[in-house]
Amino acid sequence: MEIYFLPKTRLGKWSCGLIVALFFLLPPFPGLFFSAAGRPPEGYVLTIIGFGILFLRGATAILGFLAGVLSIFKNKERSIIVFVAILIGLFFVSFFLGEILFPH
Repeated sequence: MEIYFLPKTRLGKWSCGLIVALFFLLPPFPGLFFSAAGRPPEGYVLTIIGFGILFLRGATAILGFLAGVLSIFKNKERSIIVFVAILIGLFFVSFFLGEILFPH
């Protein structure tokens, strides 16, 4: 079994690309979209943009995680970057599940 650094399969490349896109969706000024108390600032446009960015980040994290897992089990991908992408995606998936199962 050979282990590569870069992904060789299409799903592996998608997984890595989605995780990279996740970090590009970080808002440059989070205080612009959310205050320290967790409430949106005054103005509905910034609120909609902020929640849209959060939704896109969640979708890219979950899709990147699923693409990585599928590439490992379906296509036998053995890439270090795909394993790292799965770990990052697993962190976000566990965070989302924790928020759904145990709300505060």
